[in-house]
Amino acid sequence: MSGKNVLITGVAGQDGAYLARLLIGLGYLVFGGVRTLNTDLWRLNWLGIREQVHIVPMNLGDAKQLQSAVRAIAPDIIFNLAAVSSLELSEANQGVTQNINFEAPKIIFRTAFQLNPEVKLVQASSALVFGSSAASPQNEWTPRNPDTFYGQAKLLMDLEIESLRCEGAFASSAILYNHESELRGSQFVSQKIVTGLSELAVGKGRAVRLGGLDDIRDWSFAVDIVMGMYLAVLADQPETFVLASGTGRKVREWVEISADTLGFNLVWEVHDGREVGVCRTSGSTLVEIDPGLVRAETGALRIGDSSKAQHLLNWCPKTSFEELVRTMTEAASQRVSVS
Repeated sequence: MSGKNVLITGVAGQDGAYLARLLIGLGYLVFGGVRTLNTDLWRLNWLGIREQVHIVPMNLGDAKQLQSAVRAIAPDIIFNLAAVSSLELSEANQGVTQNINFEAPKIIFRTAFQLNPEVKLVQASSALVFGSSAASPQNEWTPRNPDTFYGQAKLLMDLEIESLRCEGAFASSAILYNHESELRGSQFVSQKIVTGLSELAVGKGRAVRLGGLDDIRDWSFAVDIVMGMYLAVLADQPETFVLASGTGRKVREWVEISADTLGFNLVWEVHDGREVGVCRTSGSTLVEIDPGLVRAETGALRIGDSSKAQHLLNWCPKTSFEELVRTMTEAASQRVSVS
């Protein structure tokens, strides 16, 4: 399938950058949708592929511009990765979230399908479509009951994908669980931990402030996840696929592996009724609990069952949890050391 035109919306993000690198390596002509030409493309530069991605301005609030861009590119494949990804921002700006996470991709996909009925469409969905599910792990047949506006907007787009599929489009959804990498934004707990501990390792910063140490996440490496999205394009028919590690790990474990990678002798102690992470060697505090960051219990664990993807796509994560944390920690340590 090399030589075909591929449009990736949200190409400046973590997943978009890794997907662009994968597709360029396979011989595709990659067009990257960005909101403005001022969008920071540091991830593409970090991967060394900036000059190989054809950047296309796509104002997700301008339907005419979106339609014009799709017609000009005439894509054979579209991956929609653009989204308001922050839960806080999505709740505070519901109209913007509705537009970016649902209205805009609907226009993009519909325009492409009208232009080329053979186009292949892949929507990056989210485990948040399940909400506080009564069942764990979740799979493609788990009832959807989103309890965040972000999850609701993602669900609307999943339903649009099903409608397109019924009309004959090759339209698939990839329900993504937590996935991390060196390109992860600083607002995510994974990056917060590795960067904060790396700064402490060179005598900078202060103790990393976290919420629940025993909160559980289903974490995968972003490179593995984007491979799953690509394999969805190669499938015999369009489907919905859960992409996840299938294993829940605690935030505490992430801290412990990162601290070990940096050479800290981490121990957990209780100070004034609160648990803290301390370096036994130096006595310095590495991790503190911030009550303002503690999340309320949300029912069943959000763990993904990727059996369907394993069976139909021959996909499974290749990178272990331990490898992921160590890789991110080493990358953060290098950044901190030269800053």
